Parts: sequence; structure tokens; C-alpha cells
Amino acid sequence: MGCTPHGVRAVSPYIWTMNSREQSQPLRVLVAYEDFAAGTRAMAMLNRVESQSGEPGELTHMMWRFDVVADADFFELAVKEALKADIIVIAAREGKGLPQRIKDWIARWLLMKQSRPLALVATLDYRPVKASSEAPVLPYLAKLASFGKMQFFANGSSPDTGNDLANLRG
Repeated sequence: MGCTPHGVRAVSPYIWTMNSREQSQPLRVLVAYEDFAAGTRAMAMLNRVESQSGEPGELTHMMWRFDVVADADFFELAVKEALKADIIVIAAREGKGLPQRIKDWIARWLLMKQSRPLALVATLDYRPVKASSEAPVLPYLAKLASFGKMQFFANGSSPDTGNDLANLRG
């Protein structure tokens, strides 16, 4: 499993939580997802992490579809929920960029963030899409995680490079 940073305990090889947290308090995970397929992929990843932790109920999650986050009536609530989360998961397709309103949402909670969230996770679909001038999602999220002093993790591999992205850190 390797070393974990001082003051954290391993929940899985990729997710850590603070030792000072009560053992019975689960990690709060907010999943922002583009569509049904992305949400399903994110939930499958969370189920794998929880099964590897050996402790059922280690994770609680909130699911926010991109169009709901972008809705003016729910935008601020989604920001507040992100600020309460320990981990933020962004589930999207690589290659077409994130919608502007999702970038606005990330920027809002990132600028307001104090101690949480602790980690940003990208679960991306690398299916071919039409060429786009938009910035790729993975490097964008990695830079944001670095700026916010969060751990950064991503799944899968890029079909262009074949590189495993599971341990990428910002």
C-alpha cells in the first residue's frame, strides 16, 4: 500500500482520511456527474473503494447531475454540499471539456474551501469524441486540485497514451 501522509489512515490504497475523525463517521463523498453512464461509473468506483476498505458504510455519497448543479435554483446548495464533502468526484467524458457552469461551481467552492474537501477524484470516459478546442478535463482538474491543496486521483487510461492514470497526483 505504501506510505500515507502523516496524520491520515488508509481507507483503500487510494483514499485516505484523517486519523482525528471519529471511527464511526463515514467519509462524505459528493459526486458531480455528466450523465447516467458517468454516474454509474462513479458509483461502481465508490463501491470498489468501500469494499476494499473492509468497513461497510465507510462512505456516504451525494449525487449531483451536471444540469442540476448548473440550475440557478440549486447552484448555491451544490456549493454548500461540496464544502461539507471530504471527497469530490467529477464523472465526465474526457475530450470535450467541462460545461462552463460546472467550472463556475468548482471555482466557487474551491475559493470558499477551508479544510474540506480533502481530495478531488476524476472518473473519466475516454470514448472518442469529435475534436474540440476545449481544454481536456484531466489536466484542468489536476491543476485545480493542486491549487486547492487537495489530493488528486483519476481512473482509467488514456487510449492515446495507454498510461495508467490511477495514481496521477496534481
